[in-house]
Amino acid sequence: MKQLKCQNCNANIETVGHGNIVICEYCGTQHILGKSVQDIYKHQGHPFIVSLVYAIVENCSLEILEQVCMELQHTTGNRAFNYENISGNQLTAKARELVLTAQRHSSLDPLAEILSKNSRGFALWLESYNER
Repeated sequence: MKQLKCQNCNANIETVGHGNIVICEYCGTQHILGKSVQDIYKHQGHPFIVSLVYAIVENCSLEILEQVCMELQHTTGNRAFNYENISGNQLTAKARELVLTAQRHSSLDPLAEILSKNSRGFALWLESYNER
């Protein structure tokens, strides 16, 4: 069983089994579950990493990245995700290094989940990417 957050009301959604459609029991929003980010990376490799970095740059700010790093560090228990440890001073450099760090630590899925929770624009990008 995997827990997700409803993008509409932020309630916890429990998924059971392998169905790809879940409905939030609180607000009724339907969510279509796509492939995992790690699975996409395994099939597409470097081009997906580049797309992921660009999506972060287009849809996030440095403040959002700092929040994402805090949550990712808390979720994974890995200090590599400390915002101060992610090199770069500008958004593009920070986003690239965060994605590469997540790739090295097999944490692309938690990164995408946390980014989706913190940035509606990123969540929409990821949803459209999953539909390809």
